[in-house]
This record gives sequence, C-alpha cells and structure tokens, in this order.
Amino acid sequence: MNLIIRRTRDKGDIEKERVILYSESVIDIGKYILFDSTYMGENRISNKLRKALWLPDIEINAGDLVVVYTKHGLQKSKTNEDGSQTHFVYWGLDNPIWNREKACPCLARISTWDFKIEP
Repeated sequence: MNLIIRRTRDKGDIEKERVILYSESVIDIGKYILFDSTYMGENRISNKLRKALWLPDIEINAGDLVVVYTKHGLQKSKTNEDGSQTHFVYWGLDNPIWNREKACPCLARISTWDFKIEP
C-alpha cells in the first residue's frame, strides 16, 4: 500500500487527536478510507468498523504527510522545510474516537466501488 499509518497522537483530546499518514509515492488519497476499529491481538482487528472517513480527492507526492484530525475544521495544506507537504483533513466529529481501549485506525485502499439510489 502506498499510503501508510504512521501513528495516532493525543488520543482522547478532541482538539488535538489525530492520525498521521505517510505517502510512499504519488497518489490520490481519495482512493483510501480510514476506519475506526478495535485491535484484537496477533495483528488482527475486529470486523466491526465503527466510523469511516473517505479521504478527499487530493493528489499528493511521495514523502507527504496527511494529518487526519478527529474534530471539525477546514481542509488545508502547508509546505514543509524539506519541500514535502502536510495535508490537513478533518473528520468532523464532536467526540474523540481513539480514546477507547484497543481502538485503532485501519486504512483501506479502494480500487472500485458501487452504489444504488433507491426511488
């Protein structure tokens, strides 16, 4: 996978809580969904995904960071001293989600999808 989870920071503090993602190549982060899951041990997670955030369609470069805050905010980017960029994305939630015991982020790459609107 070309976008990886680096770490979760400030768990339980809605103003600071965030997940930091790192891009290993040029990608559109809109092909990824970040989930709130539970760590079950032995490199296993629960199949009960509580919350999901489909990342916005932004093309980013290798070495860029994506910082996903749990709180509300406006999407923005900044250029770092090394020329890479940090992209800030906001989940738009009112309460922290990484504060539960064994709560963990799960990132999935979506190659295709389908939907149907019922009349």
